[in-house]
Amino acid sequence: MNNTKKYSRKCPSCEKEIFHTELNNCNFAHELKRTCKSCAQKNKLFSVETKHKMSLKKLGKSLSVKHIKNISNSLIGIKKQPHSKESKFKMSVAIRPKILDGTKEKLSIANKKAWQNTEIRNKYNDSLLKTKWIKVRTDKGQLELLEKLNNLGFKFEPNYQIKVNGFIYYIDGYDKEKNVVLEYDSKYHNKQSQKIKDTLREKNIIDILNPRVFWRYNAVANRFSEVHRSTQLTSL
Repeated sequence: MNNTKKYSRKCPSCEKEIFHTELNNCNFAHELKRTCKSCAQKNKLFSVETKHKMSLKKLGKSLSVKHIKNISNSLIGIKKQPHSKESKFKMSVAIRPKILDGTKEKLSIANKKAWQNTEIRNKYNDSLLKTKWIKVRTDKGQLELLEKLNNLGFKFEPNYQIKVNGFIYYIDGYDKEKNVVLEYDSKYHNKQSQKIKDTLREKNIIDILNPRVFWRYNAVANRFSEVHRSTQLTSL
């Protein structure tokens, strides 16, 4: 705080302390019950033209680290109110503006650049680990198959998480007690590009868990296949 600002008063709205350099100014503001800058901006209405000018002025400018930290600290402990049914309906029927090709390219580059940052990737992975599989959807028929197998004596857990080289993998079904892995392949797994990813995924899962058995279930062909079996333990 500046040492010259030695006279203070409280905002009549939020009771925040406001400092002044002159006693007369402090008393005058107190008599008029002037609020602080934050409270003054809350009920202030801007015209469409003014809002547009303010938007253009901020366009392209990035927030400072201190500003970002202040915003983050101000939101701690604040719980968002759930949307009403009316608000949800308005959002569902709202016509969203089309994203331009140039904007899509910029977003893609920004996402790739952020994902290459180890610190950002670790923060994302840590948040997923804390929320388990809350953000991961299951394929159609996956849970039904796991339920049938569990009725036969297995204890498959859907979307089991493992961390490999800074990345999170979700195993469609994993029985931790028997150390059995099951991957549920829906239609898109038949694509050649996905098959290459699945092969790498299989290797990483086997290296980490060394499962007794690694099964793949093809939902289209309705067929099981065994892609790995431990050489030490051959029976379940």
